[in-house]
Amino acid sequence: MTTTIQGEAELRKHRHARRRRCRGVSLVEVLIVVSIMALISTGIGFVVVNQMEKARRRTTVTRAQALRGVAEAHMALVASDCPSPLELVERGDLEEDNLRDGWDQPFSVACEGIRITVHSNDGDRQPGTDDDIYVPVSRAVGLNH
Repeated sequence: MTTTIQGEAELRKHRHARRRRCRGVSLVEVLIVVSIMALISTGIGFVVVNQMEKARRRTTVTRAQALRGVAEAHMALVASDCPSPLELVERGDLEEDNLRDGWDQPFSVACEGIRITVHSNDGDRQPGTDDDIYVPVSRAVGLNH
């Protein structure tokens, strides 16, 4: 009789262990994991967006410098008039990719005598805001943002 009781106890222990292994996860555990994943994804998203914005600003400054350099050379060698960016592309002096800033907006070019300024409205597309990009830098703006 003791062997039967011991056998039943062993059987119960085995069933209980098997139930624990097959139990699965609770809804709370799933929610915790999903919440942690959402927090990590949000953090990564902010970093990626920030890096993309910096890359657009660097691209804009580089393109504006190229446009200004070609426009200065054009004024010195070909004509004393302020050239339009399209005129520089048509002459083959500038690639068409350099006509637009990092936000795919056209640059504006202003000439005062021999001084050429290339301007981008930046990502907000509003002229005259503090984050506008000017080449050469005429205000305290540029890559500092």
